[in-house]
Amino acid sequence: MMNRSWLLVPVLGILYLNDVSAGELYPHDNVQHMYLGISGAFVDVDVDYVNFESMESGSGSIDNTLMGAIVGYQLHENFAFEARGYGNVSDETIYGVSFSVDSHFSVLVRGILPLNEYFRPYALLGYGKSKASAAELSEDDNDIIYGLGVSISNGNRVQLELEWMRIYDESFSTGNVNYGLQGDSFNLNLVYHFPSP
Repeated sequence: MMNRSWLLVPVLGILYLNDVSAGELYPHDNVQHMYLGISGAFVDVDVDYVNFESMESGSGSIDNTLMGAIVGYQLHENFAFEARGYGNVSDETIYGVSFSVDSHFSVLVRGILPLNEYFRPYALLGYGKSKASAAELSEDDNDIIYGLGVSISNGNRVQLELEWMRIYDESFSTGNVNYGLQGDSFNLNLVYHFPSP
């Protein structure tokens, strides 16, 4: 089922192509600076369950959409650290049970490979806290998270970022039912890099 949140993609693309900071090139050297961004996270969660009373089991995949913000500081052309926070804007129902990733917060280190002024692949590693719900149950998961991404610049301080991250891997039980959830996040970010102080 197509989620309405995918409408954010062309909106972010239009904002990105609009040169909001004409004449200000993104610094290609190791000047320290702060950056802020907005992020749309399209989370795919694999769900497995086992009912030990009836011995029924099943699996499925759910799609959630989260919106969030990024606050970061680049210390060097190859290194930055950042904090992120997301909140849920959609959930999904499988077998009559509502599943959702309600929130996600993380602190990350970013390792950057500045190929040129247009493309910068990077890796993310950090610590995150996610809250997921199944039916009337909710569970917090604190975990190591990791991912890969690429920043795309068209010559100004605004960058478009595409990412994959593993943000959730947890199992929990209620009554006779055991649930296992594993979540991958596909992110589309729009980030503004401030001039160095």
